[in-house]
Amino acid sequence: MRLYFDTAYLAKCYWNEPEGERVRAMARAADGLFSSAICIAEMACVAHRKVREGPDTAAEAVSLRDAIHLVTAADTGFTEIWTNDRHMLTAAPHFGLVGRSV
Repeated sequence: MRLYFDTAYLAKCYWNEPEGERVRAMARAADGLFSSAICIAEMACVAHRKVREGPDTAAEAVSLRDAIHLVTAADTGFTEIWTNDRHMLTAAPHFGLVGRSV
């Protein structure tokens, strides 16, 4: 089953919001997740709002950038991602990817 998530549902995949666990379970079970390219800008706005309103930290918001790279790589069929970002290297297996660095 392919699912189309709007920004609100994608945000539930990254932050512990009401119904977040159920949305994450749906995402894990899906054959594919899709959204509009505008979602990238909207997710950045959500991250900034979360930092402003708390309790998220700036470091947690920055990790959203890593997740966007990891999701994009996995969604487009890559099996590995190259980076020297230690957080991304650690998170890569959770997205079905091998993190590589020179």
